[in-house]
Amino acid sequence: MTIDGHQGVYFEMTNTSQEDRACAILQRWPSEFGNREALVQEHDQVWILDVDGVRIVIDAFSFPMTDPADLAEMRAIVQGLQIQPRSAP
Repeated sequence: MTIDGHQGVYFEMTNTSQEDRACAILQRWPSEFGNREALVQEHDQVWILDVDGVRIVIDAFSFPMTDPADLAEMRAIVQGLQIQPRSAP
């Protein structure tokens, strides 16, 4: 898979829990803003890119009631991303 010429991997995952309990919230990965959690019935589309040796993670999520048009727009936005090189410090 490529986005803007950068190679990566793509996968999907879904929290299949039916109940809204603390144990139904899945911890995905830590970030600078806190742990990334998946709520009940959350479906994630994840792209992980190698951009000049830097890992870029794009996580787009939805729920069963999400409008299909919104899902299509979300995928179009990700596929249309233009990644700018980092500036030297």
